[in-house]
Amino acid sequence: MELSTSAAEVSTFDGQRYLIKGALAVNSNNGKIRRVPNIYYDIRNAVNHQKELIAKRKNPSDELCKCHQAKVK
Repeated sequence: MELSTSAAEVSTFDGQRYLIKGALAVNSNNGKIRRVPNIYYDIRNAVNHQKELIAKRKNPSDELCKCHQAKVK
């Protein structure tokens, strides 16, 4: 999944939240900047700009899976 284009924010297993700015992730708490590939395996959930869940991982050893969005009729 290409998080740098589809995700607006991610949360990690240790409770940190990061805003996604292209290939960079900015920590919401302290402003620390990290590259998305460096935190990829720590990511638990990813949401888009509409705050819809687009990807999740239940356990740190699982792969990040795309979430299916409800279809609007």
